[in-house]
Amino acid sequence: TEDLPFSTAIPFFTKSIRLCPTLHSEPYYYIGMEFYEQKQSDSAIQYLNRFIAFSDTSSFKYSKDWNFQIKQAKQMLRVARQESRLKRHVAFKPELIKGLSTERDEYLAYVTPDDENCFFVRRVYELSSKQPKAERVMRERFMLAKRQSANTFDSGMVMPLPFNAENSNQGACTISLDNKQLFFAMNVKTANSQGNVDLFGSVKTDTIWSAIKNLGLQINDPVYWDSQPSLSPDGNTLYFASNRPGGLGGIDLYVSHKNALGEWCKPENLGPEINTSGDEKTPFIHPDNENFYFSSNGHSGFGGYDIFHSRKNEQGTWNEPQNLGSPINGEGDDAGFFVSSNGHTGYFFSSDSEKIGTLGAGGFDVFQFEMYDDIRSQEMKFIRGQTKIDSSVLKGAQVQIKDLKTKKITYATVDTSNGEFTMAVKKNSKVMVTVKKDNVAFNSFIIDGNATPQSSLNLQTQHLVKGGRFILENIYYRSSSAEIDSSSFIILESLADYLKEHPKIKIEIGGHTDNIGSDA
Repeated sequence: TEDLPFSTAIPFFTKSIRLCPTLHSEPYYYIGMEFYEQKQSDSAIQYLNRFIAFSDTSSFKYSKDWNFQIKQAKQMLRVARQESRLKRHVAFKPELIKGLSTERDEYLAYVTPDDENCFFVRRVYELSSKQPKAERVMRERFMLAKRQSANTFDSGMVMPLPFNAENSNQGACTISLDNKQLFFAMNVKTANSQGNVDLFGSVKTDTIWSAIKNLGLQINDPVYWDSQPSLSPDGNTLYFASNRPGGLGGIDLYVSHKNALGEWCKPENLGPEINTSGDEKTPFIHPDNENFYFSSNGHSGFGGYDIFHSRKNEQGTWNEPQNLGSPINGEGDDAGFFVSSNGHTGYFFSSDSEKIGTLGAGGFDVFQFEMYDDIRSQEMKFIRGQTKIDSSVLKGAQVQIKDLKTKKITYATVDTSNGEFTMAVKKNSKVMVTVKKDNVAFNSFIIDGNATPQSSLNLQTQHLVKGGRFILENIYYRSSSAEIDSSSFIILESLADYLKEHPKIKIEIGGHTDNIGSDA
């Protein structure tokens, strides 16, 4: 007898599921596999998910090859999801960033976390001072533009020395939340070499930028290309791209963390969830520290480099990257993507007429667009302030931020020389902020991200003094009651932790329930 194609069995499997959905796990597996082979990804996803979720106490309802089937089903499901996403046509309406976009090339843009300034590179032609005759040569100038309105910056100014020196080019950059620590890629040319691209930094004091400093051999490879940095909101983690050996492909993404001494540690490869046998570049970590964007030509895409998005899961690792979809990604190279602090606006540079039509001003230009919900980051609100003690500036303190829901602890960016700090608070969160330093009285403040927080906030604390009186903020009683409201428990728990850390301190607590009560 002639063997029939496997597809002829699918109607019978479908009928068995309709008559008895819990008869056996295999109908779901085989139907899902058939749809997968036929490139019907949405239907394949439906049945493969049902196969993986199938649950019954009877072993007779599973194939003896179930372990192999479940592994294969997960692999097929992953590919089917990628194919399904690539079929989607997502909302995309780019706008030209006016002012800084000109008939010249502008690229590698980066809007500061406070949304007020934009660093970028502009390609210009200048007279060379090193040529025997006055000749016009192409230069890449590191620029800074100030925001004028929602989609307009000024034309930008050339960053002053130590940037834009005759023998160097600055490129992709990232900056701390307080706009004081700038990290960037730079190559330094010599008479015998075009130079190697490495990562450098500079610190701003008032209006002056410090001398440029190489981030060192712990981060930079002495031979290979290290570029395109992105700094975490607490300033302690740096993501970047490198073509150093030992990776999974040509260019991989790496991460370095600061140790307790504030020194950058040896970079770690982000691993196979992010990196592929191809190339990954232009990483961007959002100020929420949970959404990560990058470009890749190794993950499933539309051609060339595509932009991908990954979210950090509860285990602190990155979920499977998602392609942003068409027409955000096209057949050309799409890179240099980043997201505004409010999580809604995406930025990119391009000269691709298929993507931007006639919107451009000439050459490479910078654009923005409203992101669809699935790829948005969390909206962040920024608070600047100063740590103070007895009305004077408190230097050298830490500002701890504790999420009251997740209990996760992070730290604000603090200038230890003057106590100025900057922190980012998620819109849909409540946090407890605590000033930490030896010989400082307990202090904690609650900030509600759903309310409109102050744009500036001074964190006032006091020296520890025997017999001194200290006010506990955010302690509330129920009306006409001596019972403390549950919303105040977190402050009391924090006070208990403080006393455990300082076992020699003894305190007496006093309070009253309302303005008509007596001391309790």
